Amino acid sequence: MPTKTVIWDFDGTLVLHEGLWSGTMLAALDELFEHHDISINCIKPFLSTGFPWHEPEKGHPELSSPDAWWNHMEGFLKTIFEKLGIGEKYAIILAKKTHEIYIDEKRYKIFPNTIETLDRIKKSGWINVILSNHVPELPDIVSKLGFSNVIDECFTSALIGYEKPNIMAFQYVLDYLHQPEVCVMVGDNMKADIKGATNAGIVPILLHTPTSDKTINYCRTIIEVESKLKSISKLERNSNRKRDVTNVSY
Repeated sequence: MPTKTVIWDFDGTLVLHEGLWSGTMLAALDELFEHHDISINCIKPFLSTGFPWHEPEKGHPELSSPDAWWNHMEGFLKTIFEKLGIGEKYAIILAKKTHEIYIDEKRYKIFPNTIETLDRIKKSGWINVILSNHVPELPDIVSKLGFSNVIDECFTSALIGYEKPNIMAFQYVLDYLHQPEVCVMVGDNMKADIKGATNAGIVPILLHTPTSDKTINYCRTIIEVESKLKSISKLERNSNRKRDVTNVSY
């Protein structure tokens, strides 16, 4: 039987993260200061650039360790807090507090039916892995949220050194898995997940994010993904059967 792998995105696909970066920075401010006049809308304009995934065409192997990645990111967050009017001393504290809050698994909410569906998919013969543009601690977050029994491997861009949609991020996973014969990418981001997977020769499925493009495999819920995978697996078996017939010598 062919080896079958599903590569799952994390945020927006399997879970929702409360506030993402802007919400986390605001939470850090709320913890440190009893009163402040900084709103989430004040923070958001500073987050459109500066993260590694804003320039996915560039690799960053020099940041591929937790300490190196967070030293870089805490410096970036410190700069934002300073631009918001916070003095350097407190900006440093807030950057570290943002780090602490962001990796707290309690800020992540699992989409309905996710664990159960992943379990059925795994039991039907698929290997489930995660590939996400995320922090170094992602594997630990995934484990604390209860995914350990349904996710076989977890890959984070912070440790790979490449962000989706860079083909090197996908290639890293494919090489690690010894090039599975059937590979599907499930994600909510059109550019990072769908176009990135397509360029890497991986079958893409768009989850949660509505689209009018009828050429895209789209699923509204994760349960629909389970049905879609059965169709893809069947098509692949038929394709393999046709290749076998074609290669028969008489």
